[in-house]
Amino acid sequence: MKKLYLLIFCALCITLTLAFPVEISAGIKKGIILSLYSVIPSLLPFILITNYMYEKGLCYYIGKLLYPLLNFFFKVTINGAYIILVGFLSGYPLGAKVIGEMVSSGNISKAEGKYLITFCNNTSISFLINYIICTCLKSSLPVLGDTKLTTLHIVLFVFLPSIITGILNKLILNFRETHYPAFQTSINTLSKNENIIKKTYFSLMTLCTYVIFFSALTQLINIIPLTFFQKNIAISFLEITNGCFLITKCQLEDVYKIYFMLLCVILGGISIFMQSLSQIKDKSIMLYYVLGKIECCLFFTILYLIIYSL
Repeated sequence: MKKLYLLIFCALCITLTLAFPVEISAGIKKGIILSLYSVIPSLLPFILITNYMYEKGLCYYIGKLLYPLLNFFFKVTINGAYIILVGFLSGYPLGAKVIGEMVSSGNISKAEGKYLITFCNNTSISFLINYIICTCLKSSLPVLGDTKLTTLHIVLFVFLPSIITGILNKLILNFRETHYPAFQTSINTLSKNENIIKKTYFSLMTLCTYVIFFSALTQLINIIPLTFFQKNIAISFLEITNGCFLITKCQLEDVYKIYFMLLCVILGGISIFMQSLSQIKDKSIMLYYVLGKIECCLFFTILYLIIYSL
């Protein structure tokens, strides 16, 4: 059945490429540019560092430093504490990548992986500040209700819902991990340094392939008879980088522009979902990722309305 679906998918891609060669070519070019000038520069350092720490066994020691504080709020293991750090600092989809590696190697249980994926795969602070605020909003944040928005508000809007989701799911999933295995690195015939480079290369190539594919797909949306706003929202839920920029061009009040942009950033879009899916061998874990994102969007909406009403 999987082969049949794959065959249908390949046939559809070939048909679209032959039917809309100009649009597909333009989308691929945009995707390549986006990969070279945005994805690789922003993710390469983090992927290289996380792979280095994983192969050298440093994750355990970093997690041990964070364990007392993070275990108090989230009841995670030492390795789980390290995952939380990566998930909140490194950006999409490195949280999912580290969770996938830790579950596969037995450094965390599958139950802990399901719990962590609900709130530990987030955008990075650098993306929020450098792209959303500086590029999309041109460093001009609007007034929400009677509150003048600041960079801190934007950061809290994105990350606080994930923290609330993590604390809430600790109770819902009834996750209690009182023991943890000794940290194990991957078994590989290559030297650790060679394995670090190999894993970094294949991770980046996989992510860039998805970026290019969805960039081509977003170009096809322009030929669908939708309004300008509808097209931009559809693109935003496919790929957030182009989508967030296009939302700023819509004829909407700033309050709604900020809401839709941050909602897309929190969700990550289908492109981020597929990138995250590619990093996790046990696909059942991704169901909890979807549920976690729905929770985050709900808490973000409530938080946004509270600030708006002040």
